[in-house]
Amino acid sequence: MLFKINNIKENQIKGAYRLGIGASYWIDKYKITQNNENYDLTAKKQQTNFSLSFGYEFQKQLDRAVFYYGADLGAFVGITDDMDYPHVAEYYNLSFVPFAGVKVFITNSLSVAFEAGLKNFYWWNKEEGGDVNPDNRQYHSYYISKLELPYSLTFNFSF
Repeated sequence: MLFKINNIKENQIKGAYRLGIGASYWIDKYKITQNNENYDLTAKKQQTNFSLSFGYEFQKQLDRAVFYYGADLGAFVGITDDMDYPHVAEYYNLSFVPFAGVKVFITNSLSVAFEAGLKNFYWWNKEEGGDVNPDNRQYHSYYISKLELPYSLTFNFSF
């Protein structure tokens, strides 16, 4: 979810502060059969994710369109826990996303906005356990940069 707070100077919108908040939780119930034998294991895996981002956008209005650009800084934390099979993973992410977009007013209260963003993030995680060896520990880190089209696509209604 993205919130925007307009920065108004001299009775004109110059830009907007951006705050993004996200959370998710899911459960995966699965069944394992080994070597086509009569061995079945039913297990459950759960994952919890949280994200937070802050940013600013500069705006310029031309007729019924608002062109804007800016950047977001973000953080992500995720935890996966296999409840019945020994495996726990923790994921961490720091991101920097420069973006550019346009918002077009269809009516005075209805608009559509499209953003493109160059997402840069550093990701690291650690995992313990697994289906091969419960004492197995792995650590990974990597940097990724990618163009996201769209970075955001929204329909907006003003009351």
